[in-house]
Amino acid sequence: MSLLTLAVAITVGMVILLLFGRWVGHVRFSLSNAFWCSLIGHVVPAVLGLILGYFLHDYLLAALIIGIAIAWLFQTVLFQIAARTQNDTLVGWQSGILALLVIIADFLVASPIVELVQRATSK
Repeated sequence: MSLLTLAVAITVGMVILLLFGRWVGHVRFSLSNAFWCSLIGHVVPAVLGLILGYFLHDYLLAALIIGIAIAWLFQTVLFQIAARTQNDTLVGWQSGILALLVIIADFLVASPIVELVQRATSK
């Protein structure tokens, strides 16, 4: 994962939290909480995925599924903790949906943005 990919994924995750936090979880994340949730929610699962990929390099599909599940579970708990720091309550299924939206946005939104930036700067 390059630095550009990580920066775009963090930004997209932050925007998803700011836009959908109120709609899904009835929680309005502050800009700083959304940024730190997105940063921590992307870096820690990336490091765990790197370690998991090293140990399960022969079983790549299993490592991918386990890595996505770990990222989803970690982000779910992280969003609940962040909501509590703002004196709000985020139910488990609501934070799970937010985490799922962030993970899906990483694949469907952040990847095309990175591709566009790389094509524009490669010439």
